[in-house]
Amino acid sequence: MTDASNAAQPPQSPPAQPEPSHGVLAALRAATAPTHQAVERLPIMARLNSPAVTAADYCR
Repeated sequence: MTDASNAAQPPQSPPAQPEPSHGVLAALRAATAPTHQAVERLPIMARLNSPAVTAADYCR
């Protein structure tokens, strides 16, 4: 006979992280904007950001 208290319990998810404040998000966006812009200007990204992008472009 098995005791219900000994039954395997499903793993619990980690506690939820607090939402960052809008000020923190704005500061993060401002701090990383130049890097994001530089990546978007890379030749490989020009085609991927194009409206005519195809699945083949992602395989290059």
